[in-house]
Amino acid sequence: MTKFHHTIIALLCGFALTSTSVDAQVKKEVKRSNVRLANEERNMISVRTILANPKLISAKASCEVTGFTISFLPEGGNVYGPFKTEGATIKPEHCKYLKDNAEANVRIFIENIRMSCNGTTVDEMPIVIRSFP
Repeated sequence: MTKFHHTIIALLCGFALTSTSVDAQVKKEVKRSNVRLANEERNMISVRTILANPKLISAKASCEVTGFTISFLPEGGNVYGPFKTEGATIKPEHCKYLKDNAEANVRIFIENIRMSCNGTTVDEMPIVIRSFP
């Protein structure tokens, strides 16, 4: 092989390493919410799991959820909500709605999430959960 071939191979390998690094960096930069429902990181959660722990949890130890709005969209149905909630727990009437509509694969929209972090109020990204029976 000539020096030219070595240069081409080095450039190709360098490009491959660069593109892998860029891909990894792009994946790393995708922002996810710091809030979890029922302490689950997944966006698909069973109704049973939600009802057992109907609380929003902050992934940051120094923060706690102080309020949010919640809406429900059953598959093929109409939006129910939004409802303003103080604190971190889904209200009993909303848990009942979720339980009564468990078979409808309800999407849960949690928006306007407010957190208190070391005494400072912080707005958090909304989350969308797809529930299943």
